[in-house]
Amino acid sequence: MIRNVAVFITVALALGACAMSSPRGPDEGVSEGWSELGAVSQLPAARPAGPGEITNGHIAGTLGPYLNFSEAAYRQTLLSEAYHGEVTLDAGRGYWVMTRLDIEGGLAHPALVPGATFEQASGTYAAGGELFFSVQGCAGPTEGVFDFDESAESVTVQVEAGPTPNQRVLTFTAVFPGGATVDGSFGYTAP
Repeated sequence: MIRNVAVFITVALALGACAMSSPRGPDEGVSEGWSELGAVSQLPAARPAGPGEITNGHIAGTLGPYLNFSEAAYRQTLLSEAYHGEVTLDAGRGYWVMTRLDIEGGLAHPALVPGATFEQASGTYAAGGELFFSVQGCAGPTEGVFDFDESAESVTVQVEAGPTPNQRVLTFTAVFPGGATVDGSFGYTAP
């Protein structure tokens, strides 16, 4: 098993984050890999997995040579578990931009309530060490062909009330090395 983990890490580092961000099928969730490492069995089952879908994905900003874009996501993907959420937004017309927001602590985390704001530098935790946000930005002339592939240096996340009591709108701003920025947003239903 340790050899399998070492091989996975080596392949992941060689491919880069954008190559690892391709859409997954319904049976290829994160929990399978975590279970093999034994992490899931160590966590209490105190929270539901979280929302089943996201809506109204939008990204705007500058990633590499793609300046001042503002696009509705043509694909929005959610992988959600009790203690982890991953939202990927793909957009662009005549080019491709993608952001992946990872939420360690999950979208069902009790601190993600309307009015909450989290500002986080890369490598630090928010909400008393229970939440961790990271953003990966990718861009290129076509999907999967990228000339920008960076992890954000800082992330600001805000949670707003949606149109119904259990709905939320999560917005994020990510700042990348070299000054590139992206703003993203999506709606979801809180558990």
